[in-house]
Amino acid sequence: MTTEEDARGGTVTFPASSPGAPWWMWPVFAVVWLVCAAGALWKGQQGTAATYLAFSCCWGALAWLSRKSGVELTPESVIVRRLSRRTIAWSHVQAVVRHKSSGGTSAVRLLLQDGKLIKLPAPGGNGAAAFERDFQIIDAWWLAHRGESWRPEGPRPPAQG
Repeated sequence: MTTEEDARGGTVTFPASSPGAPWWMWPVFAVVWLVCAAGALWKGQQGTAATYLAFSCCWGALAWLSRKSGVELTPESVIVRRLSRRTIAWSHVQAVVRHKSSGGTSAVRLLLQDGKLIKLPAPGGNGAAAFERDFQIIDAWWLAHRGESWRPEGPRPPAQG
């Protein structure tokens, strides 16, 4: 995983990556299905060609979305990009926490004032050293930019269930 730092605006960007597969795999799959669709069309199999074309479009959409998603740290907020864009002010973040899934992949989550946990699309994956470095960068940004008026929320009562 790589981080890109913008010296002009003072932002850090973490592009999202899928665990286990490099980003360039999705467009390769899209092209393979497109070639298969062209071959089926050449053989006169319109139904098969349409199915392959649909697969190609799905892989292409996945490739496009995976390149657009990520996390951007600015002095004012953290910007989370997935299908939509969400901006969270640093002053609304109560903690930056690590989460390790049962599958062994790690993720960063933000604990907000209202108690919600927001999973960041990046950094993530299985690389322990790179993940730890990126986690430390996000945690340091939160500590540096949460503002003088930031105060931790009081303890929450246990959930009734």
